[in-house]
Amino acid sequence: MHRNISILSLLCAMAFAAQPQTQSAQREKGQRELDPAFFGKWKLDIVKSRVDHPMSYEQRGDTIEYRWGTEHDSFKLDGKDYPTSMPGETTSWKQTGPRTYESTLKVNGKVLSKRVREISPDGQRMTITMQRGGSTVVVPYQKISGGSASNPLIGTWRAEPASAKASQPEVLTLERAPNGINYNRNGMAEFSAEFDGREHPMSGADVPPGATVRLNWINKREFGYDSYVNGKLSWKRTLALSPDGKTIAYTVTGAVGGSTVTTWEKQ
Repeated sequence: MHRNISILSLLCAMAFAAQPQTQSAQREKGQRELDPAFFGKWKLDIVKSRVDHPMSYEQRGDTIEYRWGTEHDSFKLDGKDYPTSMPGETTSWKQTGPRTYESTLKVNGKVLSKRVREISPDGQRMTITMQRGGSTVVVPYQKISGGSASNPLIGTWRAEPASAKASQPEVLTLERAPNGINYNRNGMAEFSAEFDGREHPMSGADVPPGATVRLNWINKREFGYDSYVNGKLSWKRTLALSPDGKTIAYTVTGAVGGSTVTTWEKQ
């Protein structure tokens, strides 16, 4: 719902225990090296990407309950901040027209994104326009069940990523670093980290205050990283290189469930 903030995040748009040291930190240095094909620039292929779970909104009195995978959040259309299932995150909603809704996502009080949801006159399609970090992303959704005469938002919706649009392409840059990597996604999220089992700082427009990342070496053709906000796990990510080295399957899983898989092509 609220945390989908770039095409990757939007389609991406959750509880694991943090260990003092990951398994990767215990491996020998030579085993932590990645395939050289990982390094370079990668462009998101949204047509080949997918969202594993639809999202749903259910009316409970004057409260709306949102579900995506195992995420379960509640809010009212009164413009006030309500906590979500993500650490330090809040969302505020208001209805601005018969079929339009605006929401604001904050982490630790910092505004990260704003969204406008517009629902078609027949109530069967919804367009979400998100603004964040100077970028605008538009993703259409199709209603697959449910409905309410008084509130067209109510029901279950499935994203149509093949029709999504962004004001700028999603480009991921991976660079080799001593015993680790330099990561940069459009300047929206970036970090330099080692496979040492420790948390390293993150920065960028997509990154909330107090965010850190811990790298996980899996094998030469696959690695992951866990992101934290004030020491609490928020997202787990895995990047797997294809056999021909031309694509990356990028899986994002939230700390309480729900996942997306995006495809990135070598540039």
